Amino acid sequence: MTTDDSSSNDTKESDAAEVVASGYAAFLLHRCAVVIVYVAATIIGIVVFWQLSAEPSFSEILTLGAVLATLGTAIATLGRLWESDRLERVKTGISILYCDILKCKPWRRWPFLKRYGESTLFSRDVLTTHLHNPRRPLDVGSHVFKVDVPTVIEDFFDLPTMSNAWKLFRSRRASCTFFSRRMDEPNDEKTLAELRDGRMEYECLYDVWISILIFRVARYATHFGCGIVFATVALLVLRCCA
Repeated sequence: MTTDDSSSNDTKESDAAEVVASGYAAFLLHRCAVVIVYVAATIIGIVVFWQLSAEPSFSEILTLGAVLATLGTAIATLGRLWESDRLERVKTGISILYCDILKCKPWRRWPFLKRYGESTLFSRDVLTTHLHNPRRPLDVGSHVFKVDVPTVIEDFFDLPTMSNAWKLFRSRRASCTFFSRRMDEPNDEKTLAELRDGRMEYECLYDVWISILIFRVARYATHFGCGIVFATVALLVLRCCA
């Protein structure tokens, strides 16, 4: 009995450590992607301004700057519109998951709580905190895997988006086959209802994570457009002051 309890605790600890490591890696990847986007936007601005003649007139500089700023603003606006559409879809999907499929009280992350935090106390001890979202086990017949359930925008960036979306995408056909075969078998009404809910849960989480993936692409597009605008303003100031 003690052996079973200890092995169960070890499994939980290893799962928690895996979640923390993957989440931290996802957050670092997001930060790196944002930096790369702004660097790319700055390089594009420099390359475009480099095409001007050796001594361009003020009107030429201003015209080029206006064109770049307009382009950047248009990209950022389209990105924001795309973000808004995907965010609303994610919120609807999470509401359907808890209220209509799982029929349980929704879990919600408090946005002011960081996923990873360290605080140095007066005693010089370090207090480390980790925030864990619920994870739903999904059975596709051949295996069972777990997927994080996001609730707020912060989850979109400090949870492993690619990992969750890829697991759902890769096993979608297996899930459809598994539930179709099970539902064709003779089952009572309770079992059929559970199978339908299981199938709908998979599709709901699949749609949520694909929407989050698209949301992140849209957010990077917004950052890229803003980067072009910021780079254009900075280059205009530098060129006019030179």
